[in-house]
Amino acid sequence: GGTNAPAIVCEPPSGNAEPTARTFLVEDTRRPRLLPLSAATGQALRAHAAQLSPCIDAQALGDQAYTLARRRAHLPERAVALVSNAEELVSELRAIAEQQPSEHHVLGRASSERKLLWVFTGMGPQWWAMGQELCEREPAFRSAVQSADQAFERAAGWSVLREMQRGESDSRMRSNAIAQPANFVLQVGLVSMLRALGVPAHGLLGHSVGELGAAWAAGCLSLEQAAYVAYHRSRLQQTVAGQGTMLATALSPSEARRLLAGRPEVSIAALNAPKSVTLAGTHEALASLATEL
Repeated sequence: GGTNAPAIVCEPPSGNAEPTARTFLVEDTRRPRLLPLSAATGQALRAHAAQLSPCIDAQALGDQAYTLARRRAHLPERAVALVSNAEELVSELRAIAEQQPSEHHVLGRASSERKLLWVFTGMGPQWWAMGQELCEREPAFRSAVQSADQAFERAAGWSVLREMQRGESDSRMRSNAIAQPANFVLQVGLVSMLRALGVPAHGLLGHSVGELGAAWAAGCLSLEQAAYVAYHRSRLQQTVAGQGTMLATALSPSEARRLLAGRPEVSIAALNAPKSVTLAGTHEALASLATEL
């Protein structure tokens, strides 16, 4: 008659088993969790959120996060909530159900191509504490940055990881010689962590020092080679630090070229968008241009 029954066919794993992807994802209760929802239509997604909200259990939030992420089919209409506890999750589920905006969840429709491009940053987003929490909590990240730091130390004679672990008052993260290799080491750790989670990369793109992270992730450079280049690139750039200035403008490339005619001390550094050009040159020349613009 189609009746089903479960049967236990072996003993469960012992308590000292090796950590699995599941424990890697959900055992750390100190960090926020990503809760994914999906449905075939937007209306069904909102109904799913409404049905789920009364079922949230504060004692089993990690299990519920794991089940939603790894044991449910992921349909085209998606929502992801970033929450730290059950109360926050219930609030976000209600907001999704009632179509209320929130900075703690995002909605969207999945691409049919399902391809991911990993983009590696250049200088700019670094800050004094970056990577410290991940080093403490994520084994895959910690192991990778330690390996990258060892390769860097063989080239430089000093530890960039030790610099990354400084406190805010004595951090030197504003220096090219520190920030550039720190960004590289951080990216090695992030790649290794994403790969441990099973996240694929269908393309790799890097800007500035991020080119090294992309080249290493693509297998074009070994870790030793990339760390070597990161050290010498940042060391050489540090020798001319402070001698130039950059100016972001709302100019088109053709407008910028006309403006710079007869100004050899200023050049176009980057074409960011149809009406966004960054200029580079001496401080005096760019201050004059800024006033003119």
